[in-house]
Amino acid sequence: MISEVHDTRGRAAVLLALAACLACKAGAVTTTGAAPAEARDLDPVRRCAPVAVRFSPRSIATGTLKPARSAQLGFAIGGTLERLAVERGRSVAPGALLATLDAAGARASLAQAEGGV
Repeated sequence: MISEVHDTRGRAAVLLALAACLACKAGAVTTTGAAPAEARDLDPVRRCAPVAVRFSPRSIATGTLKPARSAQLGFAIGGTLERLAVERGRSVAPGALLATLDAAGARASLAQAEGGV
């Protein structure tokens, strides 16, 4: 979108310059080729060749970036997160390991369940 703004500003500047040139030309010469009376009192217009310039506009923008897709994730059981297997913002394949929980809590629950049997 920012590049579209720059393109629009550049086009507008070119069109404005072209309109100014055409307006000067149209006002200075009549259909018979003679200058109108009010144009005779003005300074003559000099023509010059266009010069290529490097145009590099600077834009500053603020906003909020939002992901194209996101998903809410959770574990089937509660526990303490032991390790994250992926970095934030990275793509992952379906079925890939994302994170692991600390197994100590699960082992304690298993021991308690086995003791009650």
